[in-house]
Amino acid sequence: MLSLRPLISGNYVAMSTKGWEAIASGSDSVPRRRIDFEDTEVDVDAVHRELVDAGRLAPVDLGGDDERRWVDCELASFAENRLGDRTHPLALDEATRRSWQERATEEAIWMPSRRREFESCYWLLEDGARAGTIAVARSRLGGALLRVSSLYVFSDRRGRGAARAVLAEVRAALGRRGLGLRLQTSWSWQRAVRLYVRMGMWVHGWKRELDFRWDAAEPPPVIDVGERQASLAVVVDGRRVELARAERRGS
Repeated sequence: MLSLRPLISGNYVAMSTKGWEAIASGSDSVPRRRIDFEDTEVDVDAVHRELVDAGRLAPVDLGGDDERRWVDCELASFAENRLGDRTHPLALDEATRRSWQERATEEAIWMPSRRREFESCYWLLEDGARAGTIAVARSRLGGALLRVSSLYVFSDRRGRGAARAVLAEVRAALGRRGLGLRLQTSWSWQRAVRLYVRMGMWVHGWKRELDFRWDAAEPPPVIDVGERQASLAVVVDGRRVELARAERRGS
């Protein structure tokens, strides 16, 4: 049995560097990062152009077979994680597609052409070749975080860091503009969960799916898991600040 003991009370979401410094100093008053939306209006289109110019992403051709193949990748992600079926989406036949649609998800999967008002769909590239898919929002919806979704890497392209590399590119492009990113994944998709945690993202919600966020103003979580104890901490100005500790009781 694990007993979780929070070491510092309060909400650590969207906290400024000064806020973390206040925690490190033991202050009872922790300032939050305030966002002046009028001063942080950013050309999101410039973020998209930068990502394409970097050679990591290629836009999906709308209105034909290309977007059908992209949706098959979206469907393949559900089929692999819910059915254990690792059939390559680019080799999908109609019978398998119908089976996946009936068994793998109850959610409607929109074509990229229907999404273009609120997000752009891309092919993820590795050495110029298609390695998977990703979608990036076209608006911050008044906030400081841009939504990323539909991240999928072909099974024969995994283990080479393609997902990590493209997320690092997205994060860097946003960070240069004072923005962060948010994305969701299922509890059961453990490969994705481990990747996001290792990349320094925080879990901000966990009711149905895991809601991950990254913000340049927040230090990344430092998670240590031992045989009897586990801890969650951050590093502020070179000092490790422990936020919570779990201890195993009993055998």
